[in-house]
Amino acid sequence: MQVGVCAGVAGSAYVEVGRTKVMAAVHGPRDVSGGGGGDLTRGRLAVEFRAAPWCAAGSSRGGPAGEAGREAAALVAAALEPAILFEAFPKVRRR
Repeated sequence: MQVGVCAGVAGSAYVEVGRTKVMAAVHGPRDVSGGGGGDLTRGRLAVEFRAAPWCAAGSSRGGPAGEAGREAAALVAAALEPAILFEAFPKVRRR
C-alpha cells in the first residue's frame, strides 16, 4: 500500500492485491452547498466509481458506465458508511 499518491486531495492510497489495482482519493470534508435537500444534521458521503478503460467490457469510454458504475458506487458507499463518524462532521455532504 502506498499513501499520498494523489496531489491536491485530503488523502489518497494505491493498493495492489493480485491482479487487482485500486486507487482511492478522499476530498473533504466540505460544507454542504446549494440545494439537494435531505437531513443536514448528519454528514453525507459521495462515492464515484471509475474503472480503467481497458477493464470495462463493452465500454470504450473507460470504466463501468451507467447502471454498473452506480451499483459499484452504492456498494462502496454501503461498505464505508458504517465506519465514518458523520457526527464529527455535522454539516458536510454525504450522498
